[in-house]
Amino acid sequence: MLNETLSQHQLNQWHDQQAYNACECAVTITERAWGRAPAPFVFFLTGSGGRKEQSVRSDQDHGIIFWGKDEEQAYFQYLGEQITHQLEKAGYPRCEGKVMSNHAAWCQSYHAWFSQIDEWLEENSWSSLRYLLIFSDARALYGAKWLLDDIKNSLFQQIAPGSNAMKRLIENTAHRQRGINAIGQILTVSNGEYQGTFNFKEQVLYPVVHAARLWAFRENLQPTSTIERLGALQGKHRNTPQIPGWFEKALELRLKYCRRDKTEGIHFINPGDFTKSETALVKKWMTDGARFMRKTEQQLLHECKKR
Repeated sequence: MLNETLSQHQLNQWHDQQAYNACECAVTITERAWGRAPAPFVFFLTGSGGRKEQSVRSDQDHGIIFWGKDEEQAYFQYLGEQITHQLEKAGYPRCEGKVMSNHAAWCQSYHAWFSQIDEWLEENSWSSLRYLLIFSDARALYGAKWLLDDIKNSLFQQIAPGSNAMKRLIENTAHRQRGINAIGQILTVSNGEYQGTFNFKEQVLYPVVHAARLWAFRENLQPTSTIERLGALQGKHRNTPQIPGWFEKALELRLKYCRRDKTEGIHFINPGDFTKSETALVKKWMTDGARFMRKTEQQLLHECKKR
């Protein structure tokens, strides 16, 4: 049972424990059906789980890397299905985009994953770059962590400062929702189920998430959480010192007001629920986050033009 008084840090630990328990149970079921794993493997989380930024409710985003032959994929895909099933039983809906370890694209051998990264980079499409961004947030939870570390190191080394790949990643994250209108009001949904609310994740958190990830590529930083990435950037960019503190506060505020009844729409919050001081903070965060993202784009794109 989830305790509603948990802090964001405690909530992250709770979600990690649920996923770890799912892995333990899935491994037991798989060993009974198929025997012991034929090779070392790692189960990783990505998305908000990889970044340690999950809200009270969350869907699934995960994958598997195994050290072995491609012919052994069937074993690990079966394991991935068992993990997915256990997480679903625990209240985590399946990912609509199928970023889950029961799907072949997210359950591959160590060597196949290197080829997959190269294919995504070579394809250079919006969807392939999106997959690269998703994978860059991957965090090992269960198994042989070095399998993931090796592949992520290779990926980050290929996204060189000023490279075309960096330019395309910046363009991929450039689209974002406006947070405040011309008269200083928080922009809300005008009709439908979420009328009168705004997407806190998209309008407050995501500009900082995207900018921190781009800087992680730029500086070859391996932490996955936005807070840790920003902390590692201290002194490298003039806007980073004041952001980590308020980003953590923003996560806590989202936790305070988010919908707890269902996963869908959990990030939509009614700004009328905020106190006056909270409203002022949210507006400041929106402005600061947008500025941080804009300056990140400008600096990193300038490097691309110099090459």
